[in-house]
Amino acid sequence: RVCTFEARELASESFHRYFHKGSNMFDKYRLKMALADFGLKAHCRVEGEIFERVFKSLDEGGSIDIVGFVSMIPRCRLALRCMLAGVGGPMMKAWKYVISRTDNGCASRSQCWELLEHLRLAPAYTSQEEEQIQAILDELPWDSNKQVGLTEAEDVVMRVRELRENGRRLRERELQDRYLIPDEIVEEFRGQLEDIHDLFVQADIDESGALDLEEAMQMLSDFGCLRSGHGREAGELVIAETLGRGVEEISFEAFLVVVQKIRKIAVELRHPEIAHLFDLCDDDLSGKFDGRELGNFLMELDLQPRTPAQRDRLAILIDESDIDGKGYYSLGEMEAIVQQVTEWYLRVQREAENAKGRALHFSLPEVYRLRAAYETLDEYCQGLEIEDLYAIVMRLQHRISMSSFRRFLAEVDEDWHGLNFVDFMKLMRLLEDD
Repeated sequence: RVCTFEARELASESFHRYFHKGSNMFDKYRLKMALADFGLKAHCRVEGEIFERVFKSLDEGGSIDIVGFVSMIPRCRLALRCMLAGVGGPMMKAWKYVISRTDNGCASRSQCWELLEHLRLAPAYTSQEEEQIQAILDELPWDSNKQVGLTEAEDVVMRVRELRENGRRLRERELQDRYLIPDEIVEEFRGQLEDIHDLFVQADIDESGALDLEEAMQMLSDFGCLRSGHGREAGELVIAETLGRGVEEISFEAFLVVVQKIRKIAVELRHPEIAHLFDLCDDDLSGKFDGRELGNFLMELDLQPRTPAQRDRLAILIDESDIDGKGYYSLGEMEAIVQQVTEWYLRVQREAENAKGRALHFSLPEVYRLRAAYETLDEYCQGLEIEDLYAIVMRLQHRISMSSFRRFLAEVDEDWHGLNFVDFMKLMRLLEDD
């Protein structure tokens, strides 16, 4: 139940953020937003159906007030808990795995953390969130062996799930208020706003609170929106059209608008391909995908996850793209998913390349400079041949004969074929150390 003062205050704030005086018509979308702010959000089709049943049971008079909203919360909690901890539910599967190494069917504190990790509810996103989870664990009725049973573990999972969702929404609102970001942009970047802001701060090398053109282009590359070499002209054009030519500083909210426009261009360019494949994978001709059709669609595009981290991120992106929470995806939602998954995979690649560059003793600006030079010629991401590499090296003011260049290249790649960017950085390190 919503029985503590803090919980009642949170419920009231969440409700009145979307329902004002005179506008209390029963609106499922606004109810879902209010419940998500409270910490209750559907993360899959089955959970979305649970919320739909609760809404249907309460949608009698065509309106909703704070009393009705508060009464909705325990119903959603109970239904979600029964689904998660039921036979075959994700909570039960994770629990069985975690306690498989114990004899008494109970879990220690460390195993409770392991349970949360299996359910993608840990590690904590912030130090404050970690302290809050530790406090939840402190309140458990630990037995003499410092263990708890399934019921207590269910309590932890439900509370941490609400805590994380509520905390994420709170941090997004704080960013929105700080930068005066319009609601429609916040909705488009829901679930990504924090990540983009973290990258924005990282890209702001001179700590001015805004990005210059070079920093903005580097961040667009790191975020996965465009390739820093081949896509630079397109990125500069969007920035010029959005902010005006000759702009010297780009604020965080302006950068979001730039990303929004670049995404729109990318989606429009791929629309014929995506629309055609969507029709091919829409087995029941319903005009929308269920989970199985979505998986087949991503496989056709070679976007299926290959690592646990990719799987987790894909689940989050799909969850945020499912606007109505019903677990079905329209063509427009699938186009957004494809764009964001493509960005994410490129972003992971960028992070690995940047880390390798640091290991090779290149500064981040130097990595950006090398990548821009490399990608200017590597238009199709297939690696560069020896003539292209030699042209880049000469352009970067390394005067060296072709025979000497081949000798250095052989130390990095013996067959001299399709050198990727990490190998290119290794080559440049050899040349600069010589």
